[in-house]
Amino acid sequence: PIPLLDGGHLLFLLIEKIKGSPVSERVQAAAQWVGLVLLLALMLYVTRNDILRLAGG
Repeated sequence: PIPLLDGGHLLFLLIEKIKGSPVSERVQAAAQWVGLVLLLALMLYVTRNDILRLAGG
């Protein structure tokens, strides 16, 4: 699950339940930044492929 989305939040809740203590805010923030970068990279990749497919036939 991508930390930025709902699945990521559920994963943090599951880890908290297993561990017995919450995941630190620093770790959560870092994971959310990584998730954001991955999501933006995926969006750019898909958009690029769509434009190339439309322009190139």
